[in-house]
Amino acid sequence: MQFISVLSFIDANHSSYAEIFFELCILFANLDIFSGEELFSIIFSFKETTPLNSIFEKNGVDSKNYISNSGSFLIIIIGLLINHVVIKALIWLCKKFGHFKCARYFGKWLDTKDQSIADVHKSILKLFMETYFDNSLATILSIYGFIEDKDNFKLYWRAGNDIFSSVMTIIMIIAIIAFPIWVKLKLNEMRNMTPK
Repeated sequence: MQFISVLSFIDANHSSYAEIFFELCILFANLDIFSGEELFSIIFSFKETTPLNSIFEKNGVDSKNYISNSGSFLIIIIGLLINHVVIKALIWLCKKFGHFKCARYFGKWLDTKDQSIADVHKSILKLFMETYFDNSLATILSIYGFIEDKDNFKLYWRAGNDIFSSVMTIIMIIAIIAFPIWVKLKLNEMRNMTPK
């Protein structure tokens, strides 16, 4: 769905039926669980960037800022990490106050909800795989913004919000390049483990 919706960014003539189809694909591809762009616009104030072109603006991608274009990706990752830390802290508290019956019951219940850090890692990896294409597009737009505004490149590193976005862009560049290599290595490893 995401790949099909990105086809609408190509500057080509489409039939009216294709336009309707692309609009529906964009509508479903842009479903954002936590309205990340709106939330980030309230929390952060980033350096103003222009849309790549009118087609991107028409499809709702009206900046070249990674954080603004990443949707709920970062919110979900932060939520997964906070969930893990909070559950671990609550389990620790229940053990500390285990002499109370309610703390023991609550601790037992929490223990069934507890995830290891490996489970959190798997959840983040799955989320990254599901949003790989979107993150690639958001990262490429951010890089394009850096290149386009190279005379004012230092402005991306002055305010804390812009530094955060720039650092996230660099992290995503590394992740986007390294991920296919990691997948290839994992596939080779699994292939070697298969009995012949």
